[in-house]
Amino acid sequence: MNLMASRYQHLLYTFEGFKRTGVSLIEYNGINFAPSFTGDDIGIYVLIPKLAQLLSISFDQAINLFFGGTLFISCFIGLVGVWFLYHSWTERLIGTVTLVLLTRFSWAVGDVYIAYASCSMVLIPWFLFCIHHRQPQRLITIFFFFAGIVIGFSHYIRAYSALGVLLFMLIVLMLNRDFSWYKKGVQLLLLIAGFAVPYAYFSKVYNNHVQYAQEYFPNVVIGQKNHVFWHSIYLGFGFLNFRNKDNIVYDDAYGFNKVAHIDNTVTLAQTDKYEQVLKQEVFKLIKEQTYFVIITLSAKIGVLLMYLIKFANVGLFAAWYYRKRFLYDCAWFVALALNAAFPLLVMPMHEYALGFISLAALYAMTSINVALEQGFLVDCKNLVSIHVQRAKQILFGWRL
Repeated sequence: MNLMASRYQHLLYTFEGFKRTGVSLIEYNGINFAPSFTGDDIGIYVLIPKLAQLLSISFDQAINLFFGGTLFISCFIGLVGVWFLYHSWTERLIGTVTLVLLTRFSWAVGDVYIAYASCSMVLIPWFLFCIHHRQPQRLITIFFFFAGIVIGFSHYIRAYSALGVLLFMLIVLMLNRDFSWYKKGVQLLLLIAGFAVPYAYFSKVYNNHVQYAQEYFPNVVIGQKNHVFWHSIYLGFGFLNFRNKDNIVYDDAYGFNKVAHIDNTVTLAQTDKYEQVLKQEVFKLIKEQTYFVIITLSAKIGVLLMYLIKFANVGLFAAWYYRKRFLYDCAWFVALALNAAFPLLVMPMHEYALGFISLAALYAMTSINVALEQGFLVDCKNLVSIHVQRAKQILFGWRL
C-alpha cells in the first residue's frame, strides 16, 4: 500500500505510543513521548494501532489490512448494490467492470485517498437502488443510517472525502417528488444520526488524547484538528513554472520557509496565525499576479477535463444522446464540480482528484446503463443494418 513517508512515520510513532500508553494519538519516537499533530485525518492514527493490537499482527500488516479491507469490502458491497440495481446481465457486467477497475486504480493511488473511492462505491449503487425501486421504508431507513456512518468514518479517514457523494444524495432526495417532505425529513435525520456515531467515537478518543497531553505535556502545543487550508492553496500555485515569479514549489518546506521569512515567530504549530499569513499571500498573489493565477487555474482545469474524458469516456456520449432525468444530471454535475474543487485549488494529481475520478467513473456507468434501458443496442443494430444496406447498394451499383 502506497503511503506518504511523513504519514507513515507519524503512524509508526503513534502505533508505538499506543502500545506503551494505551492512549490514541500519543507518539513515541524511540526516545520521547509527544502528542501527535496529525491534522483532522485522525482516523488511521486511531484505528490502525487498535487493529494491530486487537488481531495481534504487525504494524505493516495492520496498514495493509486496514486499507485493503476498506477498499475491497467497499467494492464488494457496491457490487451487490449494482446487481440489485440493474436487472439485465449487460448492465450488471458494465457495473461490475466499472467497480473492479475503480478499485484497482484506487489501490494503486493508495493512502488515505482511497476513502474517496470507497465511499462512492459503497453508497451510490445502493442509494440509486433505494430511490429508483422505491424500496420498503424499512430498507430505506437502514440505508440512510448506514450511509451516515460511512460518511462519518470516511470524513475522519480523509477530511471531506464523502462531501461530493453526500451532496449528490441530498440533491436527489430533496428534489425528488416521489417522496413526501415527511419522508425526506426522516431520511435526513437518520443520515445525521448515522454520522453522529463516528463523530461521537472520534470526539471521545480525541478528548482523551487532549486530557492525557495536558496532564503529561503541559508545555507542548497540542495539535489542532483543523486541516491547513491556505497552506495547500498557496503551494498549489507551484503547478506551473511559467510566469512563476516567486518560484513557488509544491513542497511543504517552501510554505514553512515563506512564513518564516515573513514572520519568524510563527510556526505550523500555531495553525491559525500560520494560516493567516499564507491567506494574505494568496490574496496578494491574486491581486498582483492575476494572469499567472488565471493560467494556473486554466491548466488545472485542462487536467481535470482530461480525467473526465479518460474515466467517463463512452458515458459522456451516452449521457448526451440518452438523457436522464434533469434532476440526476444536476446532482451529478454539482457533485463532480465539488470534488473538482480539491485538485483545482491544490494540485490535480491522482491522489487529490480520486474523488472526482470515482464520480466520473460511476457517472459513466449509470449513463451507459440508462442508454441501454432506452434501447441503445437496438439503435446500434438498426444503424449498422442501415449502413450495411447502403454498402450493398453501392457495391451492387459498382458491379453493374
